[in-house]
Amino acid sequence: MVAPEFHQYYDDEADHLFVIGHENGHSLGPDNTYQRSLGNYKSIIEEHKADMVSITFMPEYAKIGVISEEMLKKIYTTWVVKRLFLKAQPVEAHRISELIHFNYLLEKRAFSFDAEHKVYIHFDKFHEAAYDLLKETIALQLSKSSAQAKAFIDKYTTWGEHSQYIA
Repeated sequence: MVAPEFHQYYDDEADHLFVIGHENGHSLGPDNTYQRSLGNYKSIIEEHKADMVSITFMPEYAKIGVISEEMLKKIYTTWVVKRLFLKAQPVEAHRISELIHFNYLLEKRAFSFDAEHKVYIHFDKFHEAAYDLLKETIALQLSKSSAQAKAFIDKYTTWGEHSQYIA
């Protein structure tokens, strides 16, 4: 599914680095009083935030030499392939958050599909789109509004033609 020129960037170690960032991401951002106020949507939004913290911080690690620019590309590529290509419509918080990422980043052209359904990752757009999504997410948590959380989730969890093709 991924265009051949991106195959070189698939790397299980990159996914390991993402997971470390994800787990660290749970400790950042608004505290539990904000999260609890989101009601039934708190777990989805929290898992979503942890993913976005991890992905958004990775370019900072590249800037200071903790990871290379090539590893950054590997993290983005592996994350898209391993985490965003869902096999079925999600029902669990982690997978629902991944559908949010998929739809938002696709909308912002961080990656795209060609006419033959090959995926192209646009490294030059990825960080800005991820950062914007993280900002929206933190604002959502700070709002303490379960209605806003529901609206956000409803907006970005559409199971569209690309999701169906991947599944």
